[in-house]
Amino acid sequence: MNQIKSWISQILDRLHVLSLSMVLITLYVIARGLVKVVHGLEPSLLTNMVCFGTLTGWALALAPLNGWTASLLSLLTGIFIILLRIGRIGPELFNLCINITKLIKPMPWWSFDLQPRNWASVTAAFMDLKDSLDVLLIRLRDWTLALVNGESIFDPVSTAVVWSLAIWIVAVWAGWIVRRRQKPLLALIPAGVLIGTTLAFTGSRTTSLFWLLGTMLPMLAIVNHEIRQRQWRKIGFQFSPTLSQNIAVWSILLSMVVVVIAALTQSLSIKGIVDFTRRLRSYETTQREQVAESLGMELQQANQSGQIRSQSNASVPGLNWQHLISLSPKLSDQEVMAIRISPPVGSGEDKEGDMVGTSIYLRRMTYDRYTTRGWKTGNTEAEEYEAGEQVSQIDLPSHRLVKQELVFIAEPSQAVYAIGTLVTTDQDFTVEWRSADDAFGAFFLEPTNRSQVVSLIPVVSEDELRASGSDYPDWVKTRYLSLPGTVPGRVLTLARDLTATAPTPYDRAHLIESYLREIPYTLDTPIPPLGQDVTDYFLFDLQKGFCDYYATSMVVLARAAGIPSRMVVGYVSDRYDPDLEAYLISEDQAHSWVELYFPGYGWVEFEPTAGLPTHERQEFYVGIEQDELNRLLEMKNGERLWLDLDRVTQDRNWKLAISVSLLVIFLGSVAWFVIDRWRLLRLPTAEVASEVYSQIQRYGKKLRIKTDIGITPYELSDAVVNHVAQMTRKEFWGWALAPAQGEINLLTNSYVQVSYSPHKLGDDAKGEMIRSWWKLRRRLWIAWLRTTFGRITPSE
Repeated sequence: MNQIKSWISQILDRLHVLSLSMVLITLYVIARGLVKVVHGLEPSLLTNMVCFGTLTGWALALAPLNGWTASLLSLLTGIFIILLRIGRIGPELFNLCINITKLIKPMPWWSFDLQPRNWASVTAAFMDLKDSLDVLLIRLRDWTLALVNGESIFDPVSTAVVWSLAIWIVAVWAGWIVRRRQKPLLALIPAGVLIGTTLAFTGSRTTSLFWLLGTMLPMLAIVNHEIRQRQWRKIGFQFSPTLSQNIAVWSILLSMVVVVIAALTQSLSIKGIVDFTRRLRSYETTQREQVAESLGMELQQANQSGQIRSQSNASVPGLNWQHLISLSPKLSDQEVMAIRISPPVGSGEDKEGDMVGTSIYLRRMTYDRYTTRGWKTGNTEAEEYEAGEQVSQIDLPSHRLVKQELVFIAEPSQAVYAIGTLVTTDQDFTVEWRSADDAFGAFFLEPTNRSQVVSLIPVVSEDELRASGSDYPDWVKTRYLSLPGTVPGRVLTLARDLTATAPTPYDRAHLIESYLREIPYTLDTPIPPLGQDVTDYFLFDLQKGFCDYYATSMVVLARAAGIPSRMVVGYVSDRYDPDLEAYLISEDQAHSWVELYFPGYGWVEFEPTAGLPTHERQEFYVGIEQDELNRLLEMKNGERLWLDLDRVTQDRNWKLAISVSLLVIFLGSVAWFVIDRWRLLRLPTAEVASEVYSQIQRYGKKLRIKTDIGITPYELSDAVVNHVAQMTRKEFWGWALAPAQGEINLLTNSYVQVSYSPHKLGDDAKGEMIRSWWKLRRRLWIAWLRTTFGRITPSE
């Protein structure tokens, strides 16, 4: 027991606690500094590595181990923690352990069982774990080879593994040195070199070094003073009890002064140290950029004036420079356009070139810059083209030309819509370019009711997309992998966790798409809170939404996973009219979706929105021939399209006429009922009773109830009640007719009383008669419909 108390007191010694606290705080500051300059790292990851690494080094220093043994153990521990935290192998490892436990549990520990056992479940669990580890090792291998060969590749999983391992090593070193050798400065030198080199390499601000200096200097002073006090106690030297407090106060004040001087004075600044480190680098500029990109470090660029394209401030018809995510727009089901695709879409048979049954996506605009509140486009430059002039290369591999003939139904349009990448149109048009290969959108010079458009669509299978690799062009990586530094860490963590064991970019994209499609779809959403990232709000707080939320979240998660992606706005439709041989598109089919870039194939569509079918890959589509394209290019403005505008408009007008007629009938019925009620309220009570009884007599004739001349009111009442009762017993909606008997009896009694009794009825009775008649009239109207169009036998 005394040994345990001695061991605990040794661990919780004041000097050791102070040293450990100093190391943890300093390493935390360094971790926060790295998060600011390394893309894709979140504070929680490095903070956990700092805490676990430092405590592991501290614990190993307590054990009777030499340096090499402790180094090996700490390295294996770090790799295991990184695989659990980043590689997400926890479920596979847990499943393997459970299966092994189930296998050996029936076997007594003292016996040696020679009976064969079923190892199938253990083998399957082990293979699952092996597959996950293989994917991680392959990703690390490819990343390392690319880095060695001077190629730039950004893999967020590999980047997170490398930086986590680096932080783990410096944290273990710090915990080991500060506990075993009690030298805090020596313990923190590797961490200082790591942050200093990173800041120098990226050209970032040295603010993190100022914080490092501000936390490290006072703690060094306090720890060294504590060591000195111990020495004084050993030799019996007397000192003031308040000396420690004075040392702490003065060390903090002096540290603040030193940091301020270092920030303001060039000769003593940390920036001088960083500049000296930069002069020691032997990398060329290109090599520096490649290494920085592979490690996820964000280089701070100098002024790039002259490299930014100009953007006109004038309003562009049909194009919005930004797309903010707010409340769901209220859209009607009014048809806005019809589109026919050539080659013909087919008749639904399984044949090459058939596109029946698939949803078509009409691209209008693409966005590249995420603002945490929505989307906007980068700087663009407008360029005008004549009708038939090509704006895209048409001989791309695995692409087919497709012609669309569009008729704008609601009103003329200047926006150019295209399935896939625009090639040309039959009218003069303008394209807004972000770069030579990247269009924001296009519009006609004049509004039009009809147009022909030729575009390119990728015809590619899932296997081909899996084999496409990640050798992205520079302009794609620069523009479509960028995210704001304010994206919350839990969003980055989710992207890495979802895709850690996916071997290819396509598999990672598919996992992200599948994850988002599990979130419920709704148009009833509040406005996103100010100051909160909309992706973070959708994924972790709202957890429901419409297409803008789904598309935005997939783009952000895909970019965080290292897949170039962009937001697309336009229309989606699966309403194919076989008579018109065209798709009909209504206003409420406005949609947002995602396009991901795959080397060799370009932009490929993905559908993350729940409730809509996933995008079907067109593995076989013949496209239009070159002569058909040439004929279109030679077409003059005003030539008739083979999609008949009059036919589309006529169909739309027919539907509109039916809708208007039904509305007029409904409004007329409501007006008639209101006027009739107003008329009854103005009549005396006796006349109301007589009027209602006359109406019951007329409904008796409509119900084909046979009566004799001179029938009494009560006899008529019984005949109507019996007829309705017969329908009540036979029809499933009899519950609606059942109350008619009481209402008929009440109205008949009222009529008899005012006609044959000297006792007059008051105004209350008149109101009750009118209310009963309103209810009874609806029931008699239902009975008349069933008698006229049903099989009810007329009452005798």
